[in-house]
Amino acid sequence: MLNNKGQSLVLFILIIPILLGIMTLVLDVGNVLIQKNEMDNQIEFILDYGLTNKIEQIEQETVSEEAKNELSEDEKKDTLSEEKTTELEKLKTLLDYNQKNSQNKVIAQEDSIIISSKSYVKGIFATFFGFNGFEIESEYRGYLDGNIKKIEKIK
Repeated sequence: MLNNKGQSLVLFILIIPILLGIMTLVLDVGNVLIQKNEMDNQIEFILDYGLTNKIEQIEQETVSEEAKNELSEDEKKDTLSEEKTTELEKLKTLLDYNQKNSQNKVIAQEDSIIISSKSYVKGIFATFFGFNGFEIESEYRGYLDGNIKKIEKIK
């Protein structure tokens, strides 16, 4: 008759690495979802800030329209392009400050602002199996509908 002692120990030793792999994968996916949520919240906040400044800018333009009528056409174009550039730089700086290891883009159109961000989240599972990590990507569009701010997710 064979001795059956130790069979469950062998089975346990064979299953432990599989269980640890599943646990690290679950932790990494949870971390990726948290990072994605934080990225989305930051982009929405920055879009809200940009749209609020756009509303204020529209209100200031109506007040200072008389002063702009005295400027030549070239001076008007230069003023508008400078204002747009500085506003874009502010939004890009905010985005880069909040998301340090990301590829960020801010695109301002006449009626909307588009912000896209792409990042990689490294985790235990990714490090162990030797790949770059999990890619997270978000893209949002914000625009004004009258004086109401609208923010919608594109990606």
